[in-house]
Amino acid sequence: MTSTTSSVRRLYANLCAEFGGEDDVRDNLMALESYQALAGSGEARFCEWAYHSTEERCLIRDLCAILRPTDSTRLAKLAGCAEEQLRGLGREAVTRLALIQIGVKEPEIPDRLFDGVANLQDVRNRLLEVIQGRSLITQDPAPNDIGGVAGRCRRAAERLLKVITVFLWDGGYAEAITRVVHEGRHGFRPGPRRLDVHGATLFQYDLGTSNHLLKALNHELRSVRVVVPFLRGHDEVWSQRAFDAMARLGEHLNEALHDGHGRGPIDGPRLLESVDGVLGCVHDQVIRVPRSIRFFRRYEDGQSEDFRHYEGYLDDGKRVRCFEVAERYELHTPYLFLAATNPSAVSMICTPRRAEFLERL
Repeated sequence: MTSTTSSVRRLYANLCAEFGGEDDVRDNLMALESYQALAGSGEARFCEWAYHSTEERCLIRDLCAILRPTDSTRLAKLAGCAEEQLRGLGREAVTRLALIQIGVKEPEIPDRLFDGVANLQDVRNRLLEVIQGRSLITQDPAPNDIGGVAGRCRRAAERLLKVITVFLWDGGYAEAITRVVHEGRHGFRPGPRRLDVHGATLFQYDLGTSNHLLKALNHELRSVRVVVPFLRGHDEVWSQRAFDAMARLGEHLNEALHDGHGRGPIDGPRLLESVDGVLGCVHDQVIRVPRSIRFFRRYEDGQSEDFRHYEGYLDDGKRVRCFEVAERYELHTPYLFLAATNPSAVSMICTPRRAEFLERL
């Protein structure tokens, strides 16, 4: 929200002009329980109500409850919207446009990342359906056919690994990853490809390579005693349990997709067990998956010019608070986020959200 206080006051002034005065604004707002619950009067009461409604993502809904379509149109014109901008729009869209013009922007839930977790859950559901009817799935003729159960499973697992690896690269661990890859540290086999400054090579790694890279990176970070902010207690970036679960899944997929040349039967219960192993790691937060976040508020408390506080929403609608943050993040811009706690302080990593992870599998 740009210049939050002044923009809310501008909204109040525009509503007063629309309704004919402060008393009329108050009388209309008294129809809302959220406004009735507040004490005071005039601009101060309105601002308290507007801030709360904005935070709860219900300002537009509440305004539409008291504004007729013609009221919304006049409010938008008062705010400076042109007639052609409003043509064909409904009341909610017109009200939203008016608020944006005034400088008030309601928080938005960011789009969910296509991180592979939901795809693994879909594979699990498909396997359950098949197992209930028969114990074997016949794979499609093409070994890497995306339409096949095993093919979809591999793509989902590889996406999950890439999201985590690239997030760590962007989150400040590019040098550690580079050491592991280029020097073959902790048992990782260095390949012919050198990592570029943007980490694009990481997108080319398959399931097994990414899994071993994360295991080696985990050892590298522990050996140099690097603190990873979003980890709690004795948590690890990539524990033995996480490595074993992904390795087991990779083994079962290799049997189906390569050893049988894609034409043999897939052992449904065995593959289901390995998928459950990975999903169990995600559920137990043994595998930490970054989430999309949008910050809607940034403020300072006067204690330090170098730090600021943020509030935002994750892609599941959960509200997040971050305190004493040195980095400056743009409001209403999607990022990737992981934190040890909520509210969080220094225990978080936030990185730009790469477009590659918005592509459907």
